[in-house]
Amino acid sequence: MNALLICPDFFDYAVQIEKAIERQGLQCVRLDEKPSNMALAKIVIRLFGQRKIVQKFLLASLKKKVNDLKIDSFDYIIIIKAECISGEFMMWLKEKYKESKFVFYAWDSIKNYPHVEHLLHHFNKSYSFDKNDALEYEHLQHLPLFYSPHYNKSSIKPKANKISFIGSYHSDRFYVLKKICEKYSADYDLNFTLYFPSIILLSSFIIKNIKSLSALKHIKITLKSISGETIAKEYNNSIAVIDVHHPYQNGLTMRVIELLPLERKIITTNDSITSYPFYNVNNICIIKRDEPVIEQSFIASDFVQSDISFTSNYSIDSWAEKLLAI
Repeated sequence: MNALLICPDFFDYAVQIEKAIERQGLQCVRLDEKPSNMALAKIVIRLFGQRKIVQKFLLASLKKKVNDLKIDSFDYIIIIKAECISGEFMMWLKEKYKESKFVFYAWDSIKNYPHVEHLLHHFNKSYSFDKNDALEYEHLQHLPLFYSPHYNKSSIKPKANKISFIGSYHSDRFYVLKKICEKYSADYDLNFTLYFPSIILLSSFIIKNIKSLSALKHIKITLKSISGETIAKEYNNSIAVIDVHHPYQNGLTMRVIELLPLERKIITTNDSITSYPFYNVNNICIIKRDEPVIEQSFIASDFVQSDISFTSNYSIDSWAEKLLAI
């Protein structure tokens, strides 16, 4: 059996998904939905991706990528995110691979990519990381994100007061981190890293926040994509990790799921976490975006361990198995 995976390159998640599908016993071929990962291309797609002229270009690019594979059939065709996918491409793909089972997974909310709503009927099964989207759209089922194999608990004891953050720049994320720095830099060892996918976005950020750059004393800026191994190491060395979710999303971020096997405390802006079975007030602190409060008693208390078999339910292998269960 074989599968075609159409997935954006984002950190190393696309590679990890491909490997997980292969561990399910399928040969997997992976394509990036974007014609290019250059900064300008990403910006054009994000801002003007639904314009006819851009759609025409994306359609031609995707068709060429698929045709260049020279593979006559796929048992599964799995599409992640679908930022560059149109209804016209889906009709072409389904005509080309009439016997394939089509699976869609949204690791972003429909509010951020509203065109996705009109693609859902093309798939045999569609999933979303966002509980609210799964309730609102009849074609969507809820399937949380996952952690990759390199997220294993370290035997090294974490630094007692170290609180970390590693993530991409978006929405009000910098402002929330800035507030935490202003309030708690004297109380905790704060190690925050903000990733910018392009120099254009970084330049825009600096211009907009020129008066707030003093906060960068505690917030490291990087243009380099960070490996999962590096992220896991940083989390393992921390007593707690900050999670600032996108205000238009309800689903739990990858960061939250990745912390489950590491057994590190979570400080999150996402209060929907209380509806998940692993929620425990000893391990998870919910903060407000405009007035974050991190109690010393929360940081100082012991982590309450979860059942290992329960945690493995959120592994990427478990996720892939559910994704392919048609």
